[in-house]
Amino acid sequence: MPRRNEFYEQPAPQPGVATIGRVSGPVAALVLALVTTVTPVAAPGAGSQAFGSTQSPAASHSVWTKPVLARPVGPIGRADTALRQAVSSLHAHHYDRARASLRTVGTQSAKAHVTATALIGAPPTDPESDEPPGPPAVLATLSLDHRIGMRLTGAFQGVRRDAVIRALRQTLSSTHHRRDTILDRLIALPVEGARADYEDGMADTLGTYDQERRTIAAALRTHRLSRPGTVALRHALARVRATSKKVNRVFGGGE
Repeated sequence: MPRRNEFYEQPAPQPGVATIGRVSGPVAALVLALVTTVTPVAAPGAGSQAFGSTQSPAASHSVWTKPVLARPVGPIGRADTALRQAVSSLHAHHYDRARASLRTVGTQSAKAHVTATALIGAPPTDPESDEPPGPPAVLATLSLDHRIGMRLTGAFQGVRRDAVIRALRQTLSSTHHRRDTILDRLIALPVEGARADYEDGMADTLGTYDQERRTIAAALRTHRLSRPGTVALRHALARVRATSKKVNRVFGGGE
């Protein structure tokens, strides 16, 4: 069972105050704008045969697929919407639309990372709480990275157009590099200081890296891939393996 994640529990609204968990005020409004999103991806195991999805039916449920609210607001919501549109356009062979949506995924994902990174180390805004705004923002952004990685792995199947494969490869690669950058920021935090705020939440994410590794490996074994698509996924697998090793060493009790 995953640890309880209060970030996804909706507190009773207070008039005139933006609140997330126990963080309120202008910083909470910033986090709210970052993470408010629709549910573009079903819970693991649901619709696993859909185009662009290689999730195992046995995959366990996690907070990574839970919506915070029901409107596509903020960069994460816009990235999720564009991701869904990209996969749908590929399925319909609307390749120009797919490439445009993939560019939006990259742009909005980058904005989400800028916002989340700015909140790392930010102090609590509620004088009655010692919970900083950084962890929920970072975890929400990492969950977006996970969704992008999972959906785009399956999207390579059957695609032969070089321009589309380049767009898929670039979006996936950029997502992985941004994720590594923000993870390195967390790892560099003082062990007995600010990093402790992220320990529980990051421990809950460890299984997602294994899920990504298995998904990419399965795609390489079973999907109809072009040669450039195969190369792109091999490189993606190497990146995810390295990230998984790094994160498990620090947040899996190995450090």
